[in-house]
Amino acid sequence: DAPHRAPAHAPPHAGATPLILIGAGVALTALVVALLLAGGAPQVLAPGLGGADDLTRWLVPVGALATRSAGLGTVGCLVVALLLPAGAGRQRLRTAGGRWAVGWAWAAVLSALLVAADTTGRSLGALVRDGAGGLTDVSAARALLLTALVAATVAAWPRRAAGRVLLALALVGLLPTVLTGHAGTGSDRALSVAALGVHVLAVAVWVGGLGAVVLSVRTTDLRAALPGYSRLALGCFVLAGASGAVGAALHLPAVTALWSSGYGALLLVKATALAVLGALGARHRRATLPAVSAGHPGAFGRLAGGELLVMAIAVALGVALARTPL
Repeated sequence: DAPHRAPAHAPPHAGATPLILIGAGVALTALVVALLLAGGAPQVLAPGLGGADDLTRWLVPVGALATRSAGLGTVGCLVVALLLPAGAGRQRLRTAGGRWAVGWAWAAVLSALLVAADTTGRSLGALVRDGAGGLTDVSAARALLLTALVAATVAAWPRRAAGRVLLALALVGLLPTVLTGHAGTGSDRALSVAALGVHVLAVAVWVGGLGAVVLSVRTTDLRAALPGYSRLALGCFVLAGASGAVGAALHLPAVTALWSSGYGALLLVKATALAVLGALGARHRRATLPAVSAGHPGAFGRLAGGELLVMAIAVALGVALARTPL
């Protein structure tokens, strides 16, 4: 019998929509479990104490995860578009990137409102009723609003601007939040911010790129996209691991904190996920890429779908780390 071939008009993973839903569920579950086990979950306030309501405080990390995910989707589509020859395939990826950017902008605005409400001790509803007063007084909210502005710019120009310009803008949009959170608390602030910035950009190209290949690239374009993406992914894997190690060394007071603190435990789990992803990447280069070159994309779609789920867990752990005390 002839081997099964995916239709030329389909992405390599035929269940793209279910995969997105499953990935979102896996990421959300990983986020909640990590926050609860590592000590980053919102604490129950004593009666009579002021502060944002429990729902608002839980929605802050959820909003951060949604913002991060949409940003990865935007960057990934724009990266892979540059790997394809000019034509319908490239334009399709740019259009998909623009759609992701719309979601990114809205998620960043909502996250800014949630962060401001949490910081100022109000519910989201109270903040909105007050006309979002004090929103720009919160540094993390200002950073998210800047991200939203960049994302909206990318969304408005998916067809007209040069692809490299759009990608550069999207990458810049990931950086404002790097200056807030744990990035500024390491023993060497400048090096800590630089390490986190490199980590965020490397993960965006690597994770977002794979998502774009699996969910948006049609099988007829796989041969053109995969060799370039594979080289990028390997470089980003090395950068993500190295920058993560530097950031951990700067933030942890001692090596023993890796197993004596919730923050350290999350780092170990995330490092394990990175090792698993490295092994899956090696299998891609050894087996599935040659299969795609031979005209059999099915194996790539199956392995890459599982890889995306591991990446979803790793991204969620990154969000949880930003909310977990050192």
